[in-house]
Amino acid sequence: MNHLRYFPFFIAFVLFSSVSSGQTETDFYKNKQLHDTFHEIFQSYEALDSIRMRVNNNKIKSITIFKQFEKEYTEKHYLNKSKNYLPNFLGDIFFLEREYTKIYKLFNDKQTLKALLKISKMENFYINFSRDKCNIHESSLFLGYPNVRANEPKLKELIKCLNTAYDNKIIATGDSVLIFQDVIQKNGLPMRKMELLYGNKDEFYYFFLNNYYQFLDEIKANYFRKNLIFFPHFQNGARSGLIDIFVKLDKKGAVIVDVCGRGRNLQLNDFIEDPYDKLFF
Repeated sequence: MNHLRYFPFFIAFVLFSSVSSGQTETDFYKNKQLHDTFHEIFQSYEALDSIRMRVNNNKIKSITIFKQFEKEYTEKHYLNKSKNYLPNFLGDIFFLEREYTKIYKLFNDKQTLKALLKISKMENFYINFSRDKCNIHESSLFLGYPNVRANEPKLKELIKCLNTAYDNKIIATGDSVLIFQDVIQKNGLPMRKMELLYGNKDEFYYFFLNNYYQFLDEIKANYFRKNLIFFPHFQNGARSGLIDIFVKLDKKGAVIVDVCGRGRNLQLNDFIEDPYDKLFF
């Protein structure tokens, strides 16, 4: 993908945001509890460069993890060395717990979380943590456009169909979690790449895919915008984008599905981008 032509604008935007929002260094690390917590986090993950959290109305809305850059900073390095985790998406929380357990535990440490959220009096702000300092700057309510968004009534319909079709003889191995990534084309139809980011190709895997594809076939046969399960982003026309799909069979035999089309990292193997239909990031 050739996003390099946009990179100078991205750098300018970041610099402008930092200056115009009055970025300030705080005495964050003078708080012993917070100092000890983040010192342990950075000591535990050697490749970790920095952590950025977005806070809105006393809630953490996003976490971006940056790994250290070994070479000269470029757009490609930025995309490869950063990863977003959205607390309202089950797939991201699942990966955060597996990949950065100590950061995940912040959400369950009420005292540390309370101290963290009260670090600024602003309602909307970013906190940027590094190994030796912490910077805070104001953010707008605007989170950027999602690559893809779900049609919630249609998503609920899919979940209902899956639970109706499920037979408890279908076995899910391991922790019964499947996480996929796919491309939603500008016409709103999935490309059906369905890259398996996590999980086993067991009976439950094939059960989900078979029923999901059947659901998509019915949508395609009755193609109307209101029938789509996913809506592509519109910017000078519809744009293709990425969607991550979290699927789990819980202990009671219920099928849980959650999706996210915001802040996704491209993880599709052997994906060739159409020059006339570039992915929206």
